Amino acid sequence: MVLKWADWYLGDLDGSIPDADREAIAEEIADLEAALNSSDLSPALFRFMQQHLQRLKEAFSAYDISGSEPLERALDNVRGDCERRSDALSSDAEGTSDAGRSLMQRFKNLVDRSTEAVNSTGKFADSGMKIAAAGAAIAKAIGWIS
Repeated sequence: MVLKWADWYLGDLDGSIPDADREAIAEEIADLEAALNSSDLSPALFRFMQQHLQRLKEAFSAYDISGSEPLERALDNVRGDCERRSDALSSDAEGTSDAGRSLMQRFKNLVDRSTEAVNSTGKFADSGMKIAAAGAAIAKAIGWIS
């Protein structure tokens, strides 16, 4: 019984995030990291994005072994940080250049895409509902990116 559960949980069954989606998201994370390193974002926005890009990268890297749980945690961390630090992040974002705003919008799109990828896995129905709710909360919390 335990082995059947492990095979279901770790196996490459319907309900997994497709490899093509994971590869595209991994490429976008790498592109964002490179762009971030040459950006003119404030130190606080830089650290915020760098920290969350790293968490998402690690979560997607561990997906084959750990499933969606690390992704859920990484996305929940984004939401929580956005909610807790909304005023400070919003204030920092006000003086950001167009290039910096574009970078923040790309980050928001990555978070949205990651949320959709996890939510699309029918195998994790309960997690999917939590992630869908988190996605709405992230969209609201990350509203300072415009």
